[in-house]
Amino acid sequence: MKKKPRTKIEQQFDLYNELYFNGKLSGRVRWAKLPRKELGEFEPPNIIRLNIRTRHWFSVWASTLLHEMAHLYTEGIEEEEHGPCWHATMQALLTRGAFNNLI
Repeated sequence: MKKKPRTKIEQQFDLYNELYFNGKLSGRVRWAKLPRKELGEFEPPNIIRLNIRTRHWFSVWASTLLHEMAHLYTEGIEEEEHGPCWHATMQALLTRGAFNNLI
């Protein structure tokens, strides 16, 4: 049986996972109808939803994807949603150039 082709956001997840998380993340990413002000959300243990309204703006959804991947990476490490480990992960992504040409 043939594997279903990876969507653009799944491919981007795979790329960021390899580049910035050493391929350690195991998660699912999909488009979703979210409240207007919400760009994305992380649902433990491994689901990332991106607001379908952002699908035409790569820089918006790609930077949101990185934000949510940081949540996936720090899941179970700390209780705060945006705690010190999450902030350190975001700083590491910024330092490594993950947000270059996105913000």
